[in-house]
Amino acid sequence: KISVATYERLHAINQRSAWLAAKATAPYLKKNGGGSMVFIGSVMQRFGCARHSVYITTKAALSGLTRALAIELAPARIRVNCVLPGFILTDPPNNFRLRIPQSLWTDFHHQFGEHLRKRFGKFQPLPECGQPDDIAQAVCFLCSPAAKFITGSEIGVDGGLAAQQPSASAKTQCNLAWTSSMKKWRGSKLRRSVLAPRRRHS
Repeated sequence: KISVATYERLHAINQRSAWLAAKATAPYLKKNGGGSMVFIGSVMQRFGCARHSVYITTKAALSGLTRALAIELAPARIRVNCVLPGFILTDPPNNFRLRIPQSLWTDFHHQFGEHLRKRFGKFQPLPECGQPDDIAQAVCFLCSPAAKFITGSEIGVDGGLAAQQPSASAKTQCNLAWTSSMKKWRGSKLRRSVLAPRRRHS
């Protein structure tokens, strides 16, 4: 169950922030004679997934924003594209990691990553999770002269997940894989450590 407050917060983070960033940077790019904007969407906006309707909605909105701005800003030589990450194994924010022992995080990160690889490898063409560098490389490419004739496009960095046009069965497996991974997280020592009250230092 998603509250209206949560719905609005997710839209503010994933959708409105992208529009505000584009609005703020467009004048500078125009003054500079052109440039490139790259939004970060999600492979999930290409197909449905149970219990993720709000998240998918916010990311799908970036598809329309990308195409509309690509046309609107083309006369100013500003290219607009969107990268759609698949399942990327990322580190948590620093303020999150400071609350847990490094050894505990390292152990969980290894086990969690291996768990994801085994689950997703059953239905994803490239049987592994992506790394943050995979997304960074795609963004760098779209911002480079090598992509000077690319605008209004979406580039999936998802191990081929969306390319296979997942069937209902594959979508179910995808959802089950993620649900299984979240159960592993909820039962982990890492989560209990994170949720434990912070000790006050005298």
